[in-house]
Amino acid sequence: MNHSKRVRGSAAARRRKLSAPLGAAFLLLAAVGLVAVVLFSVGSVRKILDPTAKYERYARFIGPVVMMDPVPFSRVENIEQNVVQQAALWAALTGENRESYTYDDTGMLLVPASDVDVAAVKLFGPSVQIVHRSFDDTDASYLFDPEIQSYRVPLVAKLAYSAEVVDLEKQGDNITLTVGYIAPGNIWSTDVQSDRGSAVIPEKYMYYDLTKWSEGYYISAVRDVENLPSRD
Repeated sequence: MNHSKRVRGSAAARRRKLSAPLGAAFLLLAAVGLVAVVLFSVGSVRKILDPTAKYERYARFIGPVVMMDPVPFSRVENIEQNVVQQAALWAALTGENRESYTYDDTGMLLVPASDVDVAAVKLFGPSVQIVHRSFDDTDASYLFDPEIQSYRVPLVAKLAYSAEVVDLEKQGDNITLTVGYIAPGNIWSTDVQSDRGSAVIPEKYMYYDLTKWSEGYYISAVRDVENLPSRD
């Protein structure tokens, strides 16, 4: 009888010795998990309260249109066709499919017209009309090949404005962005969104009106800014 008690006692002691480090491990994991949750929550709240990321996202979205420096318009139907075509082409060039594009025998980048169509709708909404054709700008010639339904794009320096969103006002389903036009730079060597920061003073400002639809927001108007916003 005493021998049986001693066996049971030693077994219980061994279980207590094993459970102690296991318990400490579980407590450590719980503490690590709690810290991770707190850090994640703090980071999420910081992102919500800090408008910088949101401003940069909108700047990337409207960037291909700012590049074209369009004449102000109050309706999508009034946008100049060359602005629609060229902005959509550059949106495709800087979009998520960029790495999948191939080159022709002369070293020109081939951009499918279907990608340009999709980019035009994302920029200007479902009612936009686009005509595919070759065009020239101050930097180079961009050739549309109807046989392969693609643009042949030269990889030459492209100088254009970049966008800096300095203010955002939301009213219902509409958003108005106050957009600074940063002096022209080489679009191929830098992102469409200027990374030069607020130390660079925009040459001018414009209002970009965005309208909500089933796919997000599209640019519905571009308006002049009568009074420059304060940078304080």
